Order: sequence, then C-alpha cells, then structure tokens
Amino acid sequence: MACLIWQSLITTFGLILAATGAILGFYVFPNIVTKKIADSFQLTNGSDAFERWMNTPTPVYMKIYFFNISNPQDVKNGGAPIVKEIGPYVYDLIKSKVDIAEENDNLTYYQRQLFHFNQDSSGCHKEDDVIVVANLPLMKNKTEEKSYKINSGVKNIKLLGEIIEWNNSTKISAWNDNGTCNNVYGSDSMLFPPYVTENTNITVFQSDICRTVYLDFENRSKYKGLSSIKFVESNMLTSGATFSNNKCFCVNETKGILGEDGCLLDGAMELQTCLNTPVVLTFPHFFKAHTKYQNGVLGVNPNKTLHETFVELEPKTGVVLRGAKRVQFNIFYRKIKHAKLTDKLNETLMPVLWIDEGIELEDKYVDRLNEQLFSILMMLDKIEWALIGVGLLVSIIGFMTFFIVVKINLRKSGG
Repeated sequence: MACLIWQSLITTFGLILAATGAILGFYVFPNIVTKKIADSFQLTNGSDAFERWMNTPTPVYMKIYFFNISNPQDVKNGGAPIVKEIGPYVYDLIKSKVDIAEENDNLTYYQRQLFHFNQDSSGCHKEDDVIVVANLPLMKNKTEEKSYKINSGVKNIKLLGEIIEWNNSTKISAWNDNGTCNNVYGSDSMLFPPYVTENTNITVFQSDICRTVYLDFENRSKYKGLSSIKFVESNMLTSGATFSNNKCFCVNETKGILGEDGCLLDGAMELQTCLNTPVVLTFPHFFKAHTKYQNGVLGVNPNKTLHETFVELEPKTGVVLRGAKRVQFNIFYRKIKHAKLTDKLNETLMPVLWIDEGIELEDKYVDRLNEQLFSILMMLDKIEWALIGVGLLVSIIGFMTFFIVVKINLRKSGG
C-alpha cells in the first residue's frame, strides 16, 4: 500500500512539474519578456534606447546614381534618349536629434543630417566627376529643417515612434483635400514599435516627398541569424485611376505624358506642389512604371531586387535590420512655346538621378541584441521545455511503476 502511495505522489509531482513548466512558458515568461522589451525600447531620457534614438549608431548610406545622356544631340533633334547609369556616389549619412523637448508622452525635436562622401565605397567615382544629365531644378532648392513630434512609447509601447505632428501640424498642404494625402502619420523609418507580425500596418512619413508611404508584408526571412519580417511599399506610385486612394496626389500641375484624367500614369507622382519645381517621382529605372515611361528611354533596366523600397524588421523588438528607400527624380522633355531649342524634342519622361538611401544593422549591434535579449529568451525557452519534459518523464515513470506494482500485487493475490 505504501508503495502505491509513493507511486501516486511521484506521478502527481511529475504532473505538477509539467504544469508549472507550461504555466511559466505560456504565461509568466512571456509577460516577463514583454515587460523587458517595453522597458528596453521606450524612449525615456537617459536610457540606452533614448541615446540610440538621439544619435543613430549605425550610419545610413546614401547611394546616388546619375543617368548620363549618351546622345544629347540626337535628343535635341527628336531622337530617343540613350542613358547610362553612372554610380554609385556613396555618402555616409549621420542622423541626430537636436533641440529635444519632452511633453507628457511625446517628444519634439529637429533632425540634423550630416553627409560625408565615402570614397572607398564609391570606387572610381569622385565628387568632381563631369556628367551630362537633364537639367533638374531640384538640385538648386534648399530646404529648412522642420520639427517632429512623436510618441515616446512610455505609456503605450505600441505607439512608439508614431509621428503626431510635423512642422507643428497634423497636416501638410501639398495635395488636394479630397482624401487623406495631406495627413501626417507613420514612423520616420528608423523607429518602429515591438511585436511585429505579418498583419502589422507599417506606415512611414517621408517629409522629403511630402507624404506617408504604406508597406505590406512580403515574407519572413533571416538576417545574420536573426528572424526578420520583410515589408515592401504598397501602391506608393500607383495612379489614382488604378488606386482611388491616390487620387488626391494628382494636382494637375505637371504637363507631359498623362492619362485621360489629366493625371500621371502608373508609377509616377508629380512633386510640383511639394518641392515647388516640375519634378516627377518614380522608382529607379521606371520600376513598376507605365510602359509609356519605360519605353521612352533606352538604357533603363527595372529590377525588383535593386529598385524596390522595403524594410526588414526583427519581429519581437521592431528593430530595423535593413531597409532601403529607392526613388528616382525625372523631368519631362517636351516642346515649350517660344523656346526654339525644344522645337524638335520628343515628349519623354527623362530620368536624371536615383537615390538608394538605406541601412544595414552592423554585426556589433546584432551581437548586442543576441546578448541582451535573445540569449535570455533561449534560456527561458530551455527552462520551460526542461520542466515540461522532466515533469512528463517523471509522470510516465510514476504511471508505469504504479501499473507494474498493481500487476505484481494482483499476481500475488491470485497465487
């Protein structure tokens, strides 16, 4: 009898051990990890997260590619432009926040950007190279810094980095008011809240092109051993005729190759009211653009891998592992009244340059993530399954011993 009691106690102990492991693994540990992540990434003055946000530790790279016109005389006489991509001219972009002010759960700041030409990464290309390109008024424009107001994530980590105001307003005035095009919202592309899933809505406000960009889930992947979720731009430059939400981006200020509605075709957006100059935005090499734009120039080669805009996030922390904003600036070649030099020009959307602005998390920061967070997660995971495994093993042993003892006692009773 005493033996049976012991077997019952062993079995019960095993079940309790397994249940404890399950409770720890599915409730207690996740709550501990959730709080640790929230505490580690919310922007409180003096914290490591605040310092990383204030002075971005990993330099952003900016690669500039120009389209050299190989046949300028033919173009003047109505021939199709033949272009050759020249680049990259690589700059290291150091971003920092200045004049930071705290107000409740919000942070207001100005963003400072310093560019350093990287000759090693640029290879044979030098800053004083002479290139024949279309005249682009954008190059003469100067922009002044505007203030940002964002959520610090202290009260609600899910709102971390969300832009509340830009230039002291929740709206801009670049676009038509018959939609949401003027609304200011989204991340600044460098800071996202944790707990990212395939269904997370990723939005990024880009002040340089006066709009918010949507990104949709594409796939799960790996980056230097870390799990990642990749999001790519969604309908950013789709015409209003195809995607109705973009109708308010058509301000009918640009003359050139247009659709029946008087707006640009798929893959192009006018920036006249944003930059005060007749510039047209596309993706590099007219990636995703209408064939009327692609076929007007010889020498462009659109490629998804090289020319898409995307961001890859670590799902638990929301840390940007890598990403790139890739856009191209163009100008329409067309006949202009009283400008004799343009009399023979063939109407063409002419590429001038494209920019690849991106980031890749360096090895030392990948190692830091592994040391400070994922090593703990692995340890907790091992504890969880060890408890469940040992508990189930003890229970099985207890059950087996119990039945063996019962069977032996029955034989003895029968004998």
